[in-house]
Amino acid sequence: MQEIMRLLAEFLTSFISSYGYFAVFLFMTLESALIPIPSEVTMTFAGFLSGIGILNIWVVTFIGAFGNLVGSLLAFWLGRKMGEGWIRVAIRKWGRWLLIHEKDFDKALSWFNKYGQGVTFGSRLLPIVRTFISLPAGIADMDIKLFILHLVGTARLCRP
Repeated sequence: MQEIMRLLAEFLTSFISSYGYFAVFLFMTLESALIPIPSEVTMTFAGFLSGIGILNIWVVTFIGAFGNLVGSLLAFWLGRKMGEGWIRVAIRKWGRWLLIHEKDFDKALSWFNKYGQGVTFGSRLLPIVRTFISLPAGIADMDIKLFILHLVGTARLCRP
């Protein structure tokens, strides 16, 4: 697993070096759309490139947050459109390839059911759960404007 993570980090940093802002947007979108791309590597390396003058930190921040919003909206839509039953089947079928486990989905669903819509705000600050919370929000047919407000609120908390 460590070797896979090392190779992934090398690929991400190489791709970001070559494609800059587009790569940041792509990887942050994919990470929030349930694809196992470590946002910590993406944003840390983009921040490094900003520090040495290759990228602009404010553009990186905006594009990273916007990519996160787009990916979260994709996952939200998936939850709303396909429902819990289909998502469970998909996780059982393809989860091992995407590093998605049913227990993580269950945790996100449990938190959403226990704490309500407000959990989308706080869970966006937590690893693993932040990726999955969009699914139960979509399944529960959460108001899309409130969902976006929670996402934007957490992005403001995490700005440089």
